[in-house]
Amino acid sequence: LERLGRDIRHSSTDDWQEYWQTERRPPSPQNEEYCRNRLLSALRWRLPDGVDFRGEASYADNTRADIRVCLSPHAIPIEIKKSSNRELWSAMRNQLMKKYVRDPESAGHGIYVVLWFGADDPQPVKTPPTGTRPKDPEELARRLEEELSDDERHRIKVVVIDVSRPESA
Repeated sequence: LERLGRDIRHSSTDDWQEYWQTERRPPSPQNEEYCRNRLLSALRWRLPDGVDFRGEASYADNTRADIRVCLSPHAIPIEIKKSSNRELWSAMRNQLMKKYVRDPESAGHGIYVVLWFGADDPQPVKTPPTGTRPKDPEELARRLEEELSDDERHRIKVVVIDVSRPESA
């Protein structure tokens, strides 16, 4: 996911555009489900043979993680949020950690992915319960990681993918 994030941001094919409704003026971000499907599509050719993955995977208490990546006997849930999602600061703990990583196949491991849309997003990055709004994707990742204990950092990976429109776009 980190390599995919670098490719989206820096590739010569402008992959960031897949996460935007570019036919609109001004362009606006796609919804989370659409973005999840773009990530799934991009992951399809990057994962080794034998790795299974699916969107909207079922978990305990009738809940669904955005993506589940499986290489038997392990299955890692991935929860995705846009940087403007009102649950940005709570979903890592309330969804990923409380509902999905408790699955025995995950062994307590999970990945929290945030899609950073930047200044062109008409809905700004959500301000955390304490502190100020992050100014860039690196600060957002750092602040989310700071919410994890040392033990949790060994099991939960935070990945912020910068899909913001470049200044030249």
